[in-house]
Amino acid sequence: VGTDVEVMQYEEGLSGSRFAAHVLEISKKQARVEYKVLYEDESEQTLLCEWVRTDQLTPTPPPTPEGFLQHLTPGDKLEVLHEDGWWDVDFVGSKRTGNGQVEYWVKSVTYGVDRFVPAECLRPRWKRWGSKWRTPAVERPKMDEAAEDDIAVDVDVDADL
Repeated sequence: VGTDVEVMQYEEGLSGSRFAAHVLEISKKQARVEYKVLYEDESEQTLLCEWVRTDQLTPTPPPTPEGFLQHLTPGDKLEVLHEDGWWDVDFVGSKRTGNGQVEYWVKSVTYGVDRFVPAECLRPRWKRWGSKWRTPAVERPKMDEAAEDDIAVDVDVDADL
């Protein structure tokens, strides 16, 4: 209770996305959360509160490591901030715009959509490996296998989640 989390969505049109929320209450296998950016209705005055399964919750991932985007290669797994939620995408490439800014070309395999986005809309596709967050270059079947290019961050893991 009182923890900031991300909630995995399963409803049509949002499937696979994660939205920031705050845990208000926990009851057995469910948690009541208040979303930080989803609202009860179109007026955007009352934040949405709902009960979700605890297996839909993950702690908020760590910040993107400095220099992470400069080392991307096509096919790398990322998350893109779109409509206030985080969505899984694959890195395709990048380009420099007329004003010198770099835009990153990403594609959602799930939704068959691709787009160019600015750096601030991207982060690693963090995965929890035991008590650490990692952004693996390649998914690995065993937790104790770690490549040199993995990024590991120690975090406190809330046993209630």
